[in-house]
Amino acid sequence: MERYENDVGCALVFSDRFSDITPYDAGTQICPPLHFYGPAVRSYWLLHYVVSGKGVFVKNGETYRIREGQCFVIKPYETTFYQADEYEPWRYVWMGFRTSVPLPERFTGQAVIAGHTVTGVFGKLLPLCEEGMQEPDMAVAALIWELLASFCRGDKPREIKSGEQYAAVAKNLIEREYMKGITVTELAARLHLDRSYFSAVFRKYVGIPPQKYINEMRLAAAAELLSVGDYPVSLVARSSGYTDVCNFSKMFKERYGVSPKGYSESIKSGSAAGGKT
Repeated sequence: MERYENDVGCALVFSDRFSDITPYDAGTQICPPLHFYGPAVRSYWLLHYVVSGKGVFVKNGETYRIREGQCFVIKPYETTFYQADEYEPWRYVWMGFRTSVPLPERFTGQAVIAGHTVTGVFGKLLPLCEEGMQEPDMAVAALIWELLASFCRGDKPREIKSGEQYAAVAKNLIEREYMKGITVTELAARLHLDRSYFSAVFRKYVGIPPQKYINEMRLAAAAELLSVGDYPVSLVARSSGYTDVCNFSKMFKERYGVSPKGYSESIKSGSAAGGKT
């Protein structure tokens, strides 16, 4: 963990220690009038709680006027913009996190949240950011769980089999980390499952073995890269999670019926191969 600060605020940056909920960063800031951020896109969840003042938050073309006691929610990979008010600029405290577990529907479906639990959680976070502490990861992870749990209490109970949950989490991990060379053995280990049992569960709920799903994700990503730019095959292979260019080219041709270079050329000529099914 690292801590940094300036004359208007301070922040904490976390290490990657928790697999289910991983705090990414947290901090507080007193913003000057009309201070803004964005438009921007992030790869993680980010929550801003307004301690005082007011401002605007814009996402998906909608503008929300945010005031003291409210928290605006930024989802991964959505474009957002926010700006402090000219006369009553806000002070906020924020926390960002990554997660591999399904989140409560009542949380994910809202752009702005509020309530006693929200105020309480960020009230506990604020002194952590202001004063700093050694190894705050666990404390902040606990606050994130506390916040998410408050939304679970109002959810209608859903019957989800444990095997289905494992498959959902594994799919999420593959979709986020296929480019990092993730393996079936690693997935099973991260879910604390026997490799054979994990593979059987994944195939049952997803319909194909996990290794095939990983390959499909990587090859689809490679095809997309080849269709949007004139990138070297070696770069496309690495960016898609392959360390061996020859193996990548062989698998790509098996899937799409043409070499990566041939696929790229066919895109340019307007006659891309559809691939095998």
